[in-house]
Amino acid sequence: MTNTVDLDAIRAEARKKYQPVVIALGDDVTAELKPVLRMPKKDREAVLAAIREISDLDDLNEDDEDDDELIDEYANEACSIIARALRLICTSPRRLLSELDKEEDPRIRAELYTTVLQVWARETQLGEAASSPA
Repeated sequence: MTNTVDLDAIRAEARKKYQPVVIALGDDVTAELKPVLRMPKKDREAVLAAIREISDLDDLNEDDEDDDELIDEYANEACSIIARALRLICTSPRRLLSELDKEEDPRIRAELYTTVLQVWARETQLGEAASSPA
């Protein structure tokens, strides 16, 4: 049995790695998130450091799960860290961050921030591209 690879599919995947991720903010307003392969090495490293910092946030233990104030503090810290990354990734970060910050509930806001970063990481294949040369 022969493995057949479609060159058009390979081409489409290659092009996708170099295209921005576009987030619709409403009313024909969008925010573009740069593809990781088009970011300067210094910015890529800073984004990866922010992602590691989020991963290193202390996990809440069972006693803390009932402490709403502490949970909100964690949520705000996560938003702050992700905002640093989005300022490097987004072509017009003020607009995107302003839209994300309209959410008053810190937990929902943290979920929004996290989801935007996850979508960007998935769409730009961050894991594969992180060690690519500049």
